[in-house]
Amino acid sequence: MKMWTDTCIRFKQRTNEYAYARFWKGEKCSSHVGHTGRKQDISLAGGCWHAGIVAHEIGHALGFYHEQLRPDRDSYVTINWDNIVSGE
Repeated sequence: MKMWTDTCIRFKQRTNEYAYARFWKGEKCSSHVGHTGRKQDISLAGGCWHAGIVAHEIGHALGFYHEQLRPDRDSYVTINWDNIVSGE
C-alpha cells in the first residue's frame, strides 16, 4: 500500500460504500482492470502477498494494463535481435 500512498491515491476503510475493493486469499494473483462500480475482488493467493505483487494488482484495479500490452509499445521498445540466442 505504501507504494500507492506515496501518490495521489488515497485509501480509506470501507463503511457502507457500494463500490469498493476487497482483498481476499484467492487461487491466483489477479484483479479486473479498471473500476467496476461495485465490489471489486483483488485475489491474492498464498504466494502473492508481497509488496510488489499487491501493488501490481492494485494498479490493475485502478485501470493500469501491462505496459507490454499497450498498442503503442512498438514505438518505445527496440528488440536487439542480435542479443537473442536462436532456439531459446
